[in-house]
Amino acid sequence: MTYYFLFSCTEIACVSGFNPNTKEHKVSVLGDSHLKETAARIDQFLTSKFEVSSWIKLGAKTDELVGTMENDFKGLEKSDVIVINGGANDVSSVRSQTIKAVGNKARFVQKHNNTNIIIVNIPHRYDLDRTSVINSEIQSFNRHILKVAKAYSHVTIVDTDLDRKLFTGHGLHLNRRGKEWLAKLLEIQINRLVVNKARVSPKVALKWKDESAVNQYLEIHMTSKSPPAQTNITNRKIQIDTLHKGTAVPRTSNRQKRQPITRNKDFLWKQ
Repeated sequence: MTYYFLFSCTEIACVSGFNPNTKEHKVSVLGDSHLKETAARIDQFLTSKFEVSSWIKLGAKTDELVGTMENDFKGLEKSDVIVINGGANDVSSVRSQTIKAVGNKARFVQKHNNTNIIIVNIPHRYDLDRTSVINSEIQSFNRHILKVAKAYSHVTIVDTDLDRKLFTGHGLHLNRRGKEWLAKLLEIQINRLVVNKARVSPKVALKWKDESAVNQYLEIHMTSKSPPAQTNITNRKIQIDTLHKGTAVPRTSNRQKRQPITRNKDFLWKQ
């Protein structure tokens, strides 16, 4: 597919804009160094119906990320997606910094409820001990972000708790293979939110008959003095069932009875 990548980069920030040609879906990637080059990789997996842009700033904290591109995000719709990470540069040994970062993400989610949001959580730091304070704070941050996401239907979480082999030798960032994996996972989530959801047709309650016709039928038969013919059939069925149970049912006949004949005049009658 054709990829239009309007790119300008400084030492701290890299920005790519939307192509002027209008497409069906827009994907905005917003984040720190962990999402570097992610937009280009996602665009390789997505179809030509998507237009991908990114705003990446190395070392950015959450308060700076959530205040970026606000005017652009206001124009997004339910057919578009925002991919955002952040928090790795906020988390420290001070718990208040973690709480502040979670609050920034929560306010961002509340503010941009006009579109879909995918939050990429903070990856484990393999350059530190697993039981270090920083890794403990990362786990706490990810747990709180997951709770925030569950409260909003337009928010999805992508977990970056990956194998050590997907990180660089230093252990802080994803390596090339890890970035490919993350981009593919994001592509799957984007299609699930935008493309697959659009294919699901809304459930419509179907009526077996027109309600007016049914009401008219009930009005006629429920107010009629003479029972419908079906009633006789039902009564016959009840009589037959009763006979099978051994209960005597009186029978009536319309045939005329003949008068009894006197036999005392018959020669056989005489003694």
